Amino acid sequence: EMSITPFTLYTGYRFDLFQDIVPIVPSLKFGLAYYTWNIYNGSGDVAAFSDGSEASGGKMGWFYSIGLHLLLDFPDREMAWAFDRDAGVNHSYLSVEYQSSRVDDFGDPDSFRLGTDMFFFGVTLDL
Repeated sequence: EMSITPFTLYTGYRFDLFQDIVPIVPSLKFGLAYYTWNIYNGSGDVAAFSDGSEASGGKMGWFYSIGLHLLLDFPDREMAWAFDRDAGVNHSYLSVEYQSSRVDDFGDPDSFRLGTDMFFFGVTLDL
């Protein structure tokens, strides 16, 4: 069994200046990533390599993400205002993002490569 825990530090921008006119909002994020990893043996303990060292560690890298968010306030503005007043949710969106990460100690050929490309789908709430 392998366990990977990602940590990221990023900056991002959501271009929502015209969201009341065009309800599609593009976004961009980029930053640094640090992934810790552990490989476990059959009994739940951290495994060991043939040289005796533990099968665990961490890797640094970078990532970027681009996305589109569909503003859900435009079909019924009264309901959106009530959601803001009652629950504190300023805006809600249906979201899709593509993320590409390269977590391999910044291209070290001897590094364990943990980055990947993936899509995220979901609901975004602007509080």
